Amino acid sequence: MNFTENRKPKTENRLYPHPDPPGPAPSPVNLKIEAVVTCVNYGDYLAWTLPANRQHFNRMVVVTRPDDKLTQQVCAYYHVEC
Repeated sequence: MNFTENRKPKTENRLYPHPDPPGPAPSPVNLKIEAVVTCVNYGDYLAWTLPANRQHFNRMVVVTRPDDKLTQQVCAYYHVEC
């Protein structure tokens, strides 16, 4: 007798592959996602990336140096805290 002949097929009829049946659907979660971005002397790059990424967050804060006026102007234009 070989090993495969001795095995019995599984006859259990389950609707779900997991042993525990699923519970009620989870309630929607109201998440707020915030972002902190550092940008020093790269305001030209920020002008391209900020509008593409700010839609993904509820709030964005850009951290820069006081003398980096271009970054501050880009933040003001897109109404992002700087």
